[in-house]
Amino acid sequence: MSNENWNSWNNYYPSAPESQQAKETSPWVYSIVAIAVMAFLVGVSLAAFAILGNNKDDGGESAAPGDSTQSSSTVAAKSTEPAGTNESSDGAAESTESSAPSGSHSSEESTAAPKTPNPDAPGGSSEGAGYKLSSHGWEGSPAYCNADDEWLYAAYGDGDYVVVCQVGRSGDYYYRGDVGGHEMEKDVDMSFADPTRGSYRVPVGGGTRIEINQKSLKVFEDGKLASDVRFDAYFVDNS
Repeated sequence: MSNENWNSWNNYYPSAPESQQAKETSPWVYSIVAIAVMAFLVGVSLAAFAILGNNKDDGGESAAPGDSTQSSSTVAAKSTEPAGTNESSDGAAESTESSAPSGSHSSEESTAAPKTPNPDAPGGSSEGAGYKLSSHGWEGSPAYCNADDEWLYAAYGDGDYVVVCQVGRSGDYYYRGDVGGHEMEKDVDMSFADPTRGSYRVPVGGGTRIEINQKSLKVFEDGKLASDVRFDAYFVDNS
């Protein structure tokens, strides 16, 4: 057969069937499908987390109105207090301050306990005295402690005024008085001092001494009684 006849025949001869290998699915197709499936699953998971997160946020926000309601009720409860409550409290404080003894000092002025009269003092007060008794002595008279010192003993009677003061909080004692028109300041003999009883000895000098025993003030000269003064009332520091 000639080449021409072969070529013409070959054109009409059906082509050979495609090989089975060409019809097989490419591995890339499986990879693409797998990636698409994974992307879909990831998208579904993210959407689920987002929905759950929104639900939690909604729950937290829904609790806020409750807090607001509670705070509002608290404010309302406070606002329903009687208007006169503070005024009555202030009034009680004022009445307490006004009832304090005139001779006592507030805690800001002095931390010492207020002075109290000895039970033996008539009436238990210094209302009959011409001077006011404060924690530092008889105000306006020579019987007044130095600086910020306070008295341990105070007495008055018939125009006579005396105090026994202590230097600071733990120092020695000294006497200041105006008795019979004679003003005097002397140190106390500490070996004969008894603050709880109101008993003191005051060396004056030249054989003269003063002895104080509660409502009595005696002056001795050379061992002999030269003067005996009786007070109307005396006071001791019971703190």
